Amino acid sequence: MKGAILRSFVVALVLAIVLLPIYWMIAASLKANKEITQDATLYPHAASFDSYIRLFTEKGFGANLVNSFGVTVASLAIALVVGSLTAYAIARFRLPFGLERKLGLALLTMRIVPTVVILVPVYLLILQLKLLDTWLGLILVYTAFNITFCVWMMESFFSRDPRRPGGSRNGRRR
Repeated sequence: MKGAILRSFVVALVLAIVLLPIYWMIAASLKANKEITQDATLYPHAASFDSYIRLFTEKGFGANLVNSFGVTVASLAIALVVGSLTAYAIARFRLPFGLERKLGLALLTMRIVPTVVILVPVYLLILQLKLLDTWLGLILVYTAFNITFCVWMMESFFSRDPRRPGGSRNGRRR
């Protein structure tokens, strides 16, 4: 009984610590500027959506949101399709010279390399291709960075999926 009360207290304390910044962010977004800068209240006295209205009308946030959503959906779709097909080939087929293992290792190595290391070459490549400030440029870069993760995750999924009875590793019947 005593352990259950202590466990509940610890869970409540951890939840309070985790949820406090989220509450603070939402409360601050509903406060007027004076309440944020001068009064320092814990909760908004008069909740106002003026900040959100200004964000979408004056700052052009809606267009930025649409751009981000479009680029994300396109790069995600491409990465999932290409990554899933690649992962299936690595997991299910024996490639010549053991290429499936080498390809998997190469993809993992590319995933380990910090993004900052290849940022300048990627920028110069996108500049050379005249894709700066375009959706296509962002989609290509995001897809290239995320496809390795997709292959890595999907390969482990496909390699654990049981094969059909009578099938073999290379997909042909014995």
